[in-house]
Amino acid sequence: MELIRTDQYGDIWFLRVRLSRTDYRMKNLKVTSLEEAQEMAFEAWQSMMRDIENKEAFKQSLTRLFHFFIENEQRQVDSGKLSQGTVSSKKSQIMNGIFPYVAERKLRDPNRVNANKDFRDYPDWRLLQGKEPATVNNEIITIKEAFRWFRREDYIDYDPPFIEPCRVDQKKRDESNPPIKVDDYLLIKEWLDAYVKDSPKGREKYMRELFRAYVTTSVSAALRPHEWRALTWGMVKVGSTENEIGIPPWTKTGRRLVFFRGDSLKVWQKVQKGNTQIEITDDTPLGMDPSTGKSISYATYNARWDKMMEELKMNYTEYSCRAAGICSRLEAGVPIFTVARWAGNSVRVIEANYTASIMRSEKMKRQVMKDEGRKWQKSGILLGSNEDYVIRDLD
Repeated sequence: MELIRTDQYGDIWFLRVRLSRTDYRMKNLKVTSLEEAQEMAFEAWQSMMRDIENKEAFKQSLTRLFHFFIENEQRQVDSGKLSQGTVSSKKSQIMNGIFPYVAERKLRDPNRVNANKDFRDYPDWRLLQGKEPATVNNEIITIKEAFRWFRREDYIDYDPPFIEPCRVDQKKRDESNPPIKVDDYLLIKEWLDAYVKDSPKGREKYMRELFRAYVTTSVSAALRPHEWRALTWGMVKVGSTENEIGIPPWTKTGRRLVFFRGDSLKVWQKVQKGNTQIEITDDTPLGMDPSTGKSISYATYNARWDKMMEELKMNYTEYSCRAAGICSRLEAGVPIFTVARWAGNSVRVIEANYTASIMRSEKMKRQVMKDEGRKWQKSGILLGSNEDYVIRDLD
């Protein structure tokens, strides 16, 4: 630092502090005496440093980081990985729910956030404002997604906050995104096969093949619509029967590995390679537009889904594909912990949202146990103190 005077202010002394070779700050000491200026210099320097630190802290404030997060999400829209509606919804959640909570709890410095405590009361705080449990749960997902992004970008060094989700009315949830019943899914598959078979050649045939791959893969792998949109061929290992998908970390519930059986990806890979002049690389989206090499818009999938539902007179949503994938595994007896990890949910969320499938699974297991118990009894081995007890218990 140095004391200087300028032609403009004559005898008035200024403190100049160089921050780098090209950057400096000036402070008017408002005195003409050099001795007074020298006495004031150190205190003035401290004040200047505090102001600079506060400004730097503002740049890294928790509120500011959420702004950075939304800017990043908008870039995902521009690259075709997210829909504008999804990002607009997240922005609304942050502005109307998360920012007021952060301000009320004075959570300014992201490095001082207690991940175990500071957001624990968020659900009750929002419910008292009259918000629906499903709305609050969506906001919780956005909070955790944002904090995962903060950590990935090295703004913080801790895991996302602990927040207990709200219990959601199962009936209402089923009505909004009902899992596809197996008989209905067979009809959907027949419709998709006919849809592809009857299509004209060229771009339309490509688009119909793409839509069929999207639907069948979403059911087989229990993908959310935006997770399909995020996939590139570098994230996918296509096998003759078993496939592997590495869900990227910036999706709704973060990174996970998905294994599933089926030939939908193998068929689609062949179609895409044979119908585009663009080189297929690890960075090529599964949902690539053959004209541009970029991802096809959400509206394209939505329009074809609506057409299929209208012709089949069904009322499922695209999210129903994921629900069908989860339910089919639960009903087949796959352990709930395994399903939760595979689907990218917690066990608590699976228990809350897929109760009917869990109950059907338990019923099937009881029937299997009953059938096996009778076989053991015929061989002279009882699975209890007496036959009547065994049969009653298994029924």
